[in-house]
Amino acid sequence: MNHHITPLTPTSARLVMESAEPYMAWKQLTIIRLYFSASGTAVPGIGTVLGRDPGQTSAMILDVRQRDLVIVYSRVRKGCQDCTYSYYRVTDDWTLQPLEPEVPLLKSKGFEPLIEVTDPLPDRQLDSCSETLRDFLAESHPTWLKSILMRQLEHWRQFKPEQFFRLAPSCMTDREFVACFLNYPLLTLANFKARLTRVQLRSCIRRSLVGGVIHAFDELTPAQIKKAEARHPAEMIQFAGDRLTDAQLRRVTEEAPWTAFCCRAAMSPARRALVLSVSYRFAPLLNHATPKPQLEEEIILSITRFPELWLYQHGNEWGTLILALRLHLALTVPPARLLQMLLELPETLRQPLVRYLAHEI
Repeated sequence: MNHHITPLTPTSARLVMESAEPYMAWKQLTIIRLYFSASGTAVPGIGTVLGRDPGQTSAMILDVRQRDLVIVYSRVRKGCQDCTYSYYRVTDDWTLQPLEPEVPLLKSKGFEPLIEVTDPLPDRQLDSCSETLRDFLAESHPTWLKSILMRQLEHWRQFKPEQFFRLAPSCMTDREFVACFLNYPLLTLANFKARLTRVQLRSCIRRSLVGGVIHAFDELTPAQIKKAEARHPAEMIQFAGDRLTDAQLRRVTEEAPWTAFCCRAAMSPARRALVLSVSYRFAPLLNHATPKPQLEEEIILSITRFPELWLYQHGNEWGTLILALRLHLALTVPPARLLQMLLELPETLRQPLVRYLAHEI
């Protein structure tokens, strides 16, 4: 059996195995790695199978780690849940070791005794990201694998042109480029922006506003930007956040608070404060990943450093801001931190806060 393992990092590699399993849709040929999640549950990472054509071999692709348990299986009969299984171990020196002697143990005790790897994060395989698959297809491969991949590309070219345009842009002919431009403006902006004339570029943006936001934001008109704020706020934050005005960033944060909240760490301190001043009140509803004490500390520091941004979002009233923190996060600033905040605030903002606190006493 042909197979190939390419190390990706010191602890991970890409396994490609050739399969001669006869093609029938109901067989559902599958390759997985079994590992323990952080909670101790056995979890499958499902790989990709390419080149499934009648009378031809196919390629099974799986990202693996050392000591992984790899399982290949397919159904025995149509409409039947029974499967045939093959078992392998990825060794410490990146070889593939068959586990036929262990099959009796698997049948009597299940898979768990043979799982040796724990991954604290969810598994990401090749087909979970089209960019990764596109890069894989463009790499150099052994002859046996190259022929399988060429068949797969030809299948996409004939029956799934959008898939072909997305994953194999370097293989496109001039005629196919025209077809891509006419039918798939987002893909055209993603893969062929440099080939477009000014007229073609504007045409693609008109037909795919989200593509314009992601791949050609600087070419958007003010009217298109305004429309994108309402239609594609998450993409505006993710792909154009650093080019938005403060007013634009506030609006898209109101529309997509969870995206903004998650992206804040990559922003400058002032922009982060702006986003946090809008999105913090949504955090409890959205099961944010930041622990509550850490979030509270972040908010207190943010208000201390950028009080104008926080006050702007709360009607320029300290009382409104303090009440909002209590309502949305049950956050009361400790007296010691409040004193520190008072000392660091500019005089124009310190006196209104002192008056508010005096009124509350």
